[in-house]
Amino acid sequence: MSIKKVSVNPKMRASMMERYYSVHNLLNITLKDKRDYFSQRFSLFEKDYEYFSTSEAFDKPDLVIEIGKFTPQNNCNLIENDTYKVKDDYLFGCFKYKVAKYQFELSNFNRSDEEKPISLKIQPDFFGNRVIHEQVIDYVVYSMLNRQGICSLHASAVCKNNRSIVFTGPGGAGKTSFSLSCLKEGFKFLGDDRILLNNGETLEFPECPGFKSGNIHYISDIISKKNRIKLALNTFLEMLAFRLIGGFVYLKSTEVFPQYLGQHSALDTIVCIQPSHKYEITLIDAEKVIDHFYMNQLFENRRFLRHIYNYSTIYPCNSLQKDLDLYAQNLKKNIPKDFTAYEIRLRPEDYPRVNKWLKETILDTF
Repeated sequence: MSIKKVSVNPKMRASMMERYYSVHNLLNITLKDKRDYFSQRFSLFEKDYEYFSTSEAFDKPDLVIEIGKFTPQNNCNLIENDTYKVKDDYLFGCFKYKVAKYQFELSNFNRSDEEKPISLKIQPDFFGNRVIHEQVIDYVVYSMLNRQGICSLHASAVCKNNRSIVFTGPGGAGKTSFSLSCLKEGFKFLGDDRILLNNGETLEFPECPGFKSGNIHYISDIISKKNRIKLALNTFLEMLAFRLIGGFVYLKSTEVFPQYLGQHSALDTIVCIQPSHKYEITLIDAEKVIDHFYMNQLFENRRFLRHIYNYSTIYPCNSLQKDLDLYAQNLKKNIPKDFTAYEIRLRPEDYPRVNKWLKETILDTF
């Protein structure tokens, strides 16, 4: 798969930039960015991980990410119509998503050399800059945290009085809407799409919230007029692009409502949201909760899991292949014994009904 070259004014070319991120002091990441100015501005990784940014360089980072042109290694096995090049502790792949293209190279993930960090190199075309964080980088980050016993949840969460509520469900189910609605009740924002779970505590992961026309009204009175205009412009541009390209304008949590950002809290309540043809709320147990988290994890990471499965056809015994079993074990370990969980089946017209139930049943008890 060829990578489209983007021509830019030489004056706008950027020399390599290094940035450093420490995720709750659990995972240290060095980013080496060799992209041109426009590609860097179009990228989302730096915006989503800005909360963890630090000015201190690491002597021994856990993960080194290089974004820009690279040459794949030689002497590899080729699989799936030459889309993948693999050898021991090495995976190269090309991928296309809508109008975006990218190729990546992951090495040392089996930690055959424990003195060296895991290495991830990515070469995106211009539009690929928009998707590489969620389709490649995020999975590698969550996999490394998983090996330390920390679970990544595809969920949103809020907290109050050191207790947190986690909303989980498939994309578009309403996680963002329900978490944003809680802010009016004095709750703090922990994250919109990813939350970390460790020993019964939710650890904040405030990425750029997924603001949409259907949930902006929840925060319209707590964000600036300038940000409201940006969100309106974003909706307009998405319509012009026929929804093929989304999120022209992304607002960082640290900028849009910094006073509403919360920190790690004890997990108290879990709400599993499931789109359905009927409205129904039921209490569920830990086993059902784990099923929800596990299946959501599979679905959200399905693109990178394809890379792992292809690699495993040649090298079946590898660390990446073991991640899912380890994830299930970590869920059982990290979910506290004392919590309440609900499963909500809802239709699009049931959102106001759920918000009313949420306030009366859960929010008022915090």
